[in-house]
Amino acid sequence: MALPETSRKVSYLYDLQDAAYDADTIREYSKLHGHRPIIDINPKNSKELKAQIALTKEEKEKFKFLHMPL
Repeated sequence: MALPETSRKVSYLYDLQDAAYDADTIREYSKLHGHRPIIDINPKNSKELKAQIALTKEEKEKFKFLHMPL
């Protein structure tokens, strides 16, 4: 497997990524190349996290009152 262009030019230990990259295959690919993946958790992938960050009815009403998108 050929290494990406950046890996040939720079030696680095960490892969820092946002929640869009929250997937086991991406973590495994990072580890395969000897890197430490640091990936933000995507709440869409976790029912528990989704429930934790869900707005209450009262909070939704405040947004509506202030004419702010949810």
